[in-house]
Amino acid sequence: CPALRGGANDVMADERSAVGYEMLAMDVSTLLKILYPRVFPLHTLVSDAKVGLPVEGTGSVMLPAPIPASVEIMAHDGAYLIDNGRIMILWCGRSLAGPFVTEVLGLPENPSPQDFQAAAVEPGRDNDLSRRVLNIVNAQRGNRGVHQQCFVVRQGDAMEAHVSPYFVEDKHHGSMSHIEFLAHLHKAVMSNT
Repeated sequence: CPALRGGANDVMADERSAVGYEMLAMDVSTLLKILYPRVFPLHTLVSDAKVGLPVEGTGSVMLPAPIPASVEIMAHDGAYLIDNGRIMILWCGRSLAGPFVTEVLGLPENPSPQDFQAAAVEPGRDNDLSRRVLNIVNAQRGNRGVHQQCFVVRQGDAMEAHVSPYFVEDKHHGSMSHIEFLAHLHKAVMSNT
């Protein structure tokens, strides 16, 4: 997250202080999201008809099983919702095509990179798949006082550089990966006992 990431060349001072101030006021569940974003595979909704539908009697929505926040395990023909508690990003693999693209994003079946520049999840389209995706997005938003925007970013586009810090499992710009950080933290705790 910007409050903890890199140096002056990586994050501007005003962004770092704004996010740091927000973190001081966050509840624990929101703080955990900003430190480790949740990543949900959405392309699986095409084959799994129950995900994204309301669960009877609970008022909640059945969510897809989250995956680790690593771009290395994401499929090039997949779509993933990344939620860090502040914004949401629908990350679309460069080979994503078919019903998900047409029904959720309203694009041609085999879209060009330029088609994705104006793609949006909202407003929803008049079909079951689009409604289920919006149910998941709205379930992640919850009843917070701030409306999280949902941006669409295609793999390989220039905007993907802004998404890469959310993949905390991966190593970035000389920083430690999530596993390396946990090992470093464990070593520091053990040396103080």
